[in-house]
Amino acid sequence: MAALRQQQVDRSPIAADDVVAFLDRFEALAAREDFALIRDLIDEQAFFRFNDGDFVGWDAIQAAFEKTWRGDPSVKKARFFLTDIVVMTTDVRTATATYTWHWEGSQGTQSFVIAGAARACSSPQATASVSCTST
Repeated sequence: MAALRQQQVDRSPIAADDVVAFLDRFEALAAREDFALIRDLIDEQAFFRFNDGDFVGWDAIQAAFEKTWRGDPSVKKARFFLTDIVVMTTDVRTATATYTWHWEGSQGTQSFVIAGAARACSSPQATASVSCTST
């Protein structure tokens, strides 16, 4: 985050490597299933799409994350991770990247793998926030 903020001061474009590092950090913190750890990484008016709807703003996004993390008690989550990160655009204030998200786990004796495409954009204030949509 410090690198992104420093680039703002320098007025240089956000580096693609910093976008990937930000998403890696978001992924690692989200895996700990504590919204307080990721709240500051999410713009207060971010848009997230989950399988059960679209959510805008911290309160709605927090509720969606927490519902997902609670999930079905019979499901054992092995891991959640991102792959195929491609930084599409950057400038001094914003960055857009696409990625594939994966959720692997098991329910009873059956394993599952779920994946989907997503896009992340930094906030207009470029404070290293994320807005997500996924399909």
